[in-house]
Amino acid sequence: MDYGYFNQFLARPVDRNWWGTRTQHIAGVAAALAVTDHTSQHYFSKSLRQTLCFAKSPATFVAHTFLFIFVGVTLYVGADAALNPH
Repeated sequence: MDYGYFNQFLARPVDRNWWGTRTQHIAGVAAALAVTDHTSQHYFSKSLRQTLCFAKSPATFVAHTFLFIFVGVTLYVGADAALNPH
């Protein structure tokens, strides 16, 4: 994998600007995980009626962590499969 658009700043040839590059992977996974983490925290905190915290509810925090990572990566893979033209 290359860095796509950012290769030009590293004096490397640009094969593809976005799809199939490290930049797409890094930004896409990070964005998906950020969105699912915040969404999961919101709903878990709402159901607990308190801030989600490992010290207060370790099992719930572990469940939240597993679920947001699983859902975030699944969403990223699904979006890549649906939108990637290559």
